[in-house]
Amino acid sequence: MKTLILITLLGFLTGSTVKSDDLLGLWLDESKKLIVETYKIENQYFAKIRWFENENKRIEKYSEKGLPKSKWLNYKVMEHFIFDGEKWINGVIHQIKTGHTYDATIQMKSKNFIVVRGYVLISMLGENVSFTRYTANLPKQE
Repeated sequence: MKTLILITLLGFLTGSTVKSDDLLGLWLDESKKLIVETYKIENQYFAKIRWFENENKRIEKYSEKGLPKSKWLNYKVMEHFIFDGEKWINGVIHQIKTGHTYDATIQMKSKNFIVVRGYVLISMLGENVSFTRYTANLPKQE
């Protein structure tokens, strides 16, 4: 009986507590200038900009690279992430200031904190951006 209890407890301690849909919702970036909303289509996860400190800023500088001449609001910045049981992998992120696209992963450090890692070729050649879950009403757009 003691062995069964020990095995059960060990399973709880070592098992992943992250569920695929834990990623869904609003997230505030570390600069506190951007809120993205993550959403799911079939088994893939995406994110779009829901609020930006200056949402009237335009992307026209990079429109020749295929980015739309539109406002940043509702622009899709993360695409095609798949949950592997521990983190979200095989996605891409779009940096709209530069027009670059990077391979990316998302790791949930807690229910309210994620780290998005964008990289070129291999994950070691990348950078992290942290997001905190945003639970308040969206700020008014300027």
